[in-house]
Amino acid sequence: MILENYRDRKLKELYQVITRSDFKGNLEDDYMLSVMYAMRCIDRIQENDPFIKENDYVNVAKEIIRIYDSVQGNDYEDLSIEVWTRALMTYMRKEDKKYRDIHRSSSFDLMKDVIPYIKES
Repeated sequence: MILENYRDRKLKELYQVITRSDFKGNLEDDYMLSVMYAMRCIDRIQENDPFIKENDYVNVAKEIIRIYDSVQGNDYEDLSIEVWTRALMTYMRKEDKKYRDIHRSSSFDLMKDVIPYIKES
């Protein structure tokens, strides 16, 4: 119990450092938390068949967040970061795209390229 309480306290501290939250709904920045979640999604999806290099995890995660942020206000805004991660990774595999390829695309073009892969993921 003591170890669990210690971990919980450290987790709260880490969360506050990352988001600058006051635990009253006032988050100054949740971008890093979103990127970390996207990295977790990449990691879980690659569990059996890794193709994204470890060095590209953060960069690909940022691209996922870029897509996720660009769809706010349209028909796809209710889709989760995990859905966009799966769709992007399916797109990258099927179209043989690397990080540098997707980074060169505008947010809108990348979103349009990934949308057809939502149903496949």
